[in-house]
Amino acid sequence: MYVENTYEGINHIEHDIFFKGTHGGKTEKKQKRKPTPEEMERWNFKKRVSYYRHLIQGNFESEVDYWVTLKYPKGDRPDVVTVRGDYERFRKYLGYRYRKAGKPQKYIYRMEIGKRGAVHLHAVMNSMTGNMHKDIYEMSLAWKKARRRTDLEDMISEGSMELPQLIVIDGRVDVELLRTEGGYQLLAEYLCKPLPGDVEKELTKEEIRKLKAVGSSRNLVRPEPIRKTYTHWTMKKLIEAGPGKINSDPNLKKRYLTPGCIIDKDSWEISVNPVTGMTCLHFLEIRVSRNEKDKHIHLQRDKEHKSYGRSGGLSVRMDEGGRYSGHNASGM
Repeated sequence: MYVENTYEGINHIEHDIFFKGTHGGKTEKKQKRKPTPEEMERWNFKKRVSYYRHLIQGNFESEVDYWVTLKYPKGDRPDVVTVRGDYERFRKYLGYRYRKAGKPQKYIYRMEIGKRGAVHLHAVMNSMTGNMHKDIYEMSLAWKKARRRTDLEDMISEGSMELPQLIVIDGRVDVELLRTEGGYQLLAEYLCKPLPGDVEKELTKEEIRKLKAVGSSRNLVRPEPIRKTYTHWTMKKLIEAGPGKINSDPNLKKRYLTPGCIIDKDSWEISVNPVTGMTCLHFLEIRVSRNEKDKHIHLQRDKEHKSYGRSGGLSVRMDEGGRYSGHNASGM
């Protein structure tokens, strides 16, 4: 007897299939040993990553919502408490703009220490207006208000001697569209990754706790699996077919796939639990476009996304009168 846990997201449907029972299936034997501390640590990390991966899948949409990085000027080294306070103000300022746009404010955030010891913030956020340029403009204004800094103070902090012709709103807000690698696996791992060992030695227990914490808004849909039990079905047939055959064979498609989906071949993972010795199967279904118009839109978004790049995001500018004057896709 096998059990399947299904997590339905906006872009993906995730499946976990495992044997129900304590003795395993045929040719499987239960291991009689306690897991080592290292195995438990890896297991707990895997569970945490799975939780936030499902949270992202169920609440945010690929190529529509955002991965946001909030940074500080060079030479500005605020402590953990200050950074946390700045983010709370940033969130409250943006909350008003979300309400005005008629959208709920959704987010998942985590503080991080960079290679040089500077603290910054990462956040997964939903689109506010449906226009990326306008959303970056609002985020830039909110981050500057939250930090209670002026352009001149930032320039002095960075040691810059030249005044720009245009007043930069805040080039320290990097925004890019969410990407779906591994069903947000890489993104979830990034949010949950442990602190570097050398960094923890210089921090207090309270600072370590706050830096490791992953915060989220209360209005997110929490992951709850849809569970099915198969009494006359074995994993063997599914494993023997494989993702390629299931995607191409009409009969297997009808039997195993959700309508409008295909299996992500890279997500197909057959493993054996090192503690129980039982076989497990994990894979993702991707919701695919049903017409050429949708495919064209996705291709266009991919081209735009590549033009933004990972490092610089979009810098938003205003003229001397404080009016929005567009953006510069190449950065500052």
